[in-house]
Amino acid sequence: MPEYTLTYFNLKGRAEPIRYMFRLAGVEFEDRRVSWAEWGKLKSNVPFGRLPMLEVDGIPIVQSYAIYRYVAGEFGFHGSNAIEGALIDSISETTREFTINTDSIRREKDETKKAELRKQVEAKYFPDLLVKLEKVLISNKGGDGWLVGSKVSFADISVYNTCIDFYPQMLRKTLDLSGYPKLAALIKRIEELPKMAEWIRNRPATSY
Repeated sequence: MPEYTLTYFNLKGRAEPIRYMFRLAGVEFEDRRVSWAEWGKLKSNVPFGRLPMLEVDGIPIVQSYAIYRYVAGEFGFHGSNAIEGALIDSISETTREFTINTDSIRREKDETKKAELRKQVEAKYFPDLLVKLEKVLISNKGGDGWLVGSKVSFADISVYNTCIDFYPQMLRKTLDLSGYPKLAALIKRIEELPKMAEWIRNRPATSY
């Protein structure tokens, strides 16, 4: 088994889906959390100057989605065949596009404009995404299992991360899934996976 070191800040951020997959797979890794001061000294030695970084036996991999795909492929979260892998990618890329398109909230400095952007995301953009995700979930055997195939995959993890980690940080409120019963049940299934529940219960407390 290779030695894994994940380097990121003391935040959930872009590293949390990686941590989820390591924990669910039961694979040991060093969860290296650096301060902003430490990052200033480290940055010049990191490929492309970006975090998160996953080192595999000392070989550094950066860019979050490159790491997600690597870890998903290594630990069985990328489907049982090429079609399932493509479906998983289509879902995770959809959540990725959403987070990129709504990043303007974080970048906006004017608090009035920031509040207006949050209203637009809450009222229109996120409900549109949830409707589509609910439909995709239902299309897989009625929606009582996983988004793709018959076991938890990176598709489920990316949706969980978007709904439970990203949305509250961006909108400053907990997501109400009462209008999306299949998605709500999926989130509950993910949180009740024993290794996931243990990680959620014991992980370091962070602002995000």
